[in-house]
Amino acid sequence: MKITKTQLKQIIKEELEATLDPLDKGLDKGLDEGGTYNFEIYYSDHLSGRKQSTAYYLINVPYSELDTKEYEDLKKTAVARGSAPPDASAWAVQFLKIKPELLEKAGYRYGAGTMDYRYVEEVPATIPVTVQKPPTVVDASTL
Repeated sequence: MKITKTQLKQIIKEELEATLDPLDKGLDKGLDEGGTYNFEIYYSDHLSGRKQSTAYYLINVPYSELDTKEYEDLKKTAVARGSAPPDASAWAVQFLKIKPELLEKAGYRYGAGTMDYRYVEEVPATIPVTVQKPPTVVDASTL
């Protein structure tokens, strides 16, 4: 049986991956079950769903209030495909979901073009604000 150079490289790669520690594969300990997480709640465009402006920050969300199913599924899939960054959990944490009960208590509005949220490492000290003001009106009869 002949083995090509490419086949040999693939076999060596698979054998090395099989012997790697899970931490080396990007499967670190995952989420801290005793930790808390911060989220930015923002208004989104009704057509594109893009972020328009920050509504508020929901901070100190306990692990027990997170829905981690999508996070775990995405992390496992990315690592299995070899497309995960070195720290798969740090990447997958962007896909954390908050349980609907807590969102409802926090005043979150469901539906297209209302609100969305995302995980944030920390809350910024300041946020940009767009202030609307009435238009300047000049009456020509008074000039």
